[in-house]
Amino acid sequence: MKKLFTLSLLLAAILFAFNSCKTEEEKKNLGSFKVDNVSYTINEATVKGYKSSNPDITNKYVFTFQSLNGDATQRVNLAISFPYNDIGINGTYILYGNSKQLDPWLSHYAETNGKSTHTYNNLVLGKCVVQRTGDKTFKVNFDFKPEAGMKVIGEFLGDATVTE
Repeated sequence: MKKLFTLSLLLAAILFAFNSCKTEEEKKNLGSFKVDNVSYTINEATVKGYKSSNPDITNKYVFTFQSLNGDATQRVNLAISFPYNDIGINGTYILYGNSKQLDPWLSHYAETNGKSTHTYNNLVLGKCVVQRTGDKTFKVNFDFKPEAGMKVIGEFLGDATVTE
């Protein structure tokens, strides 16, 4: 009986260890982005959106693209808005002077190492092009520069976790 219990415990530990490990090949590759010419693979993508039903309030969406590397995470957030009566999310978003806007404060690049996070927002330059090709499928090209000075460019193509 003791051997059966020990064997069961050992088997459970092996299964847990096997299922909790992800190799680099198992991680999704949904595109990439560069920060000052250092490349990162996008492994996770989420889209959170608010669709307005009031003509005085704009639709607001936030795209989050993450590159996960052990304890390090690089993240791009793109916060966009467009008129409530616009036919859809597709289009080019810029910082100022357009009905489709890229928010310069909420859009940012962030780096997390362990428990430390550095966020770079207050965009001085920025543009993103969004194309929704399915319920959860998007193509997004982006190019921006926070006040801190680094250049962030990238492309996402694939399915995202969407909350609207």
